[in-house]
Amino acid sequence: MTLAQIRKDLSYFGRFGKQGRGYPVVSLLRELRQVLGLERQWNTCLIGVGRLVTAIIEHPGFTPEEFNIVAAFDMDSNQINNKIGNW
Repeated sequence: MTLAQIRKDLSYFGRFGKQGRGYPVVSLLRELRQVLGLERQWNTCLIGVGRLVTAIIEHPGFTPEEFNIVAAFDMDSNQINNKIGNW
C-alpha cells in the first residue's frame, strides 16, 4: 500500500488535512473513529471458535474496547458451553 492509496482511501470519508501539509493526527483519529462507528459499544458474536480465535481471545493483549462479545458459535458440538478466556 502506498501513501497515495491511503490518501485516496481517506478521501472517500471526506476531507482530512490540507494538501502538502499532512494530517492533524488527533482530529484524524477522532474523525475515523466516528466514520467507523467506534464511538459506541457494539454487541458482537464470533462465528467459528477454532484454535486461532481461541488463541486471540486468550492473549493478554486482546482487549476489544468497543466490542462486547456476547456469543460464540461453532459447528463442533464439543465446543458447546466451553469457557474461553474470561468469558
